[in-house]
Amino acid sequence: MDGETMALGGLVSEETRQSESGVPMLKDLPFIGRLFRSESKETVQRELTVLIKTQIL
Repeated sequence: MDGETMALGGLVSEETRQSESGVPMLKDLPFIGRLFRSESKETVQRELTVLIKTQIL
């Protein structure tokens, strides 16, 4: 048991972001506006793990 590491617990989070950029006014035109804008989607995952290590004195 001395010197062993154990996982005590943790957290997992996920965040999704969507953004749109483009040429002002032209990106808002019907039908051809898609030619002047771009859309992106980004997903970020984070994990936090709490570890403890025993040491007998």
